[in-house]
Amino acid sequence: MHGCVRERDIVARLGGDEFVILVEDTHLQISSTATRIAKRIHQKLQQPFQLAEHCIVMSVSIGIVLSNLEYTSHEALLRNADIAMYQAKSQGRGRYQIFQQGNEDNSQLSLEQDFYQALQMQALDIHYQPIIHLESRQLVGFEALARWFHPQKGFISPEVFIPLAEESQTIKQLDLFVLQAAIQNVQQWQADFGISLHLNVNFSAQHFYEAAFAETLYAVLESFHFPPEQLKVEITESILLTPSTQVKENIEKLKEMNIDLHIDDFGIGYSSLQYLQHFDVEVLKIDRSFITHLTTSEKHNKLVRSIITMSQIMGFKIIAEGIETQEQCELLASLGCTFGQGYLFSRPLAVKDIAAYIATSQSCLTVVN
Repeated sequence: MHGCVRERDIVARLGGDEFVILVEDTHLQISSTATRIAKRIHQKLQQPFQLAEHCIVMSVSIGIVLSNLEYTSHEALLRNADIAMYQAKSQGRGRYQIFQQGNEDNSQLSLEQDFYQALQMQALDIHYQPIIHLESRQLVGFEALARWFHPQKGFISPEVFIPLAEESQTIKQLDLFVLQAAIQNVQQWQADFGISLHLNVNFSAQHFYEAAFAETLYAVLESFHFPPEQLKVEITESILLTPSTQVKENIEKLKEMNIDLHIDDFGIGYSSLQYLQHFDVEVLKIDRSFITHLTTSEKHNKLVRSIITMSQIMGFKIIAEGIETQEQCELLASLGCTFGQGYLFSRPLAVKDIAAYIATSQSCLTVVN
């Protein structure tokens, strides 16, 4: 930002590829000052630069919000700046947009604002899908899954609001909300039924770029007296592809805390043994797209067999997602697949339905570690 902002302006990185600039001014032409800075940033970034043998040209979308007495928190300022930025993006590359009341009416931006408010009010639900030991058919734990029921629009798919949370930088707050609420629920079920359960929680890659992530996670577990070995952190393969010292340090810290790492949706991403061998991963989760055609497609059958064989050689355990038939379950168990999830056992359940689920399965609830 050198040459684009004034010495008294403040530039900070929010995370990922998002930055915020605080422009302080006392005169009435603050909007002119902000737009002049935005134009200088555009002009600066439009200049090509050399990176190795490549010539790179960048662009940036800028959202501007003008402070006034109506704002009572910095969160509201940042939210509206974010809304203006997305409007700028929708108009094309390399633009800026000043936030105006009414901009929120844009459907996508409005949905983002509604999600932010739901998260702040903890108005999201968590559903739990059982994880089953395939050979013994015993319950080993639950995967916690965020669900959003919009008061006007009804059920909003995670495929919609999870990317939205990633884009708006609220995903870390969402993950920690899910973790804390799920820990309390699991502790209650353990006390009620005298059993021990694993808790699987998905974490965004954004956490792993934060130096304090492992310490934050440990503090949450300590506050609830929840054993770290009962928490299973689910991540995507993309995290392992990042040549980041911080990512590697966080993964190592989690292992030192006895927290197992699970690679979610294995098979649909890069699935490279080169990356797996450099990280201490406990479990691979085979994506449901392979399991769906397991007994009807020889190609998928061979792929799943290969993944399981490879995993056994490398010392990984396997969770198969999307098991829907008895035939799929028996075949996976015979191949050495350790755990399974899917509609054959149960759909993701609301909190109110878990006690009944456990009660009806009480006869086979000796948990397998």
